[in-house]
Amino acid sequence: MNIIKDFFISLGFDFKRNLESREVFFEDSSELNKKIENSFYFYENPNQTNTSFYLITTELSSSEIESVRKFIWNESKADLVFYTLKPSNNSTLFREDFILELHYAKATPKVNIKETKIDSFYASQRDLEKINNISKWQFDSGAFWLNYNI
Repeated sequence: MNIIKDFFISLGFDFKRNLESREVFFEDSSELNKKIENSFYFYENPNQTNTSFYLITTELSSSEIESVRKFIWNESKADLVFYTLKPSNNSTLFREDFILELHYAKATPKVNIKETKIDSFYASQRDLEKINNISKWQFDSGAFWLNYNI
């Protein structure tokens, strides 16, 4: 989804230098493999601030999210993960092209995903202040954790 890539570029991330595409293979799901092809990115924070994350730029079903959670947890490289959701069809005053949900990635997949959710971000002006909390400098400096008191 180019709009999500553009969104992260506006936050200071670079898809050529520090937000790298990852090839991941799930033996039991060729459909999931096709879905995440060119949609699975990893940001490895070089500053040891425990803010490395995965970004998934395509919407996944709940069972697909569970498979991804298991992979990320077993790999144990990321502290966080962003999942892409489409807004519900409920009418709002704001136009939103997507919603990003931020989750803690170090929790075992046995924990309910609702308990791992840190925040959600609408791609609109109404979340501009919250969106600043996920700009690249916040991850690089470690200030990200100050914003969430986790």
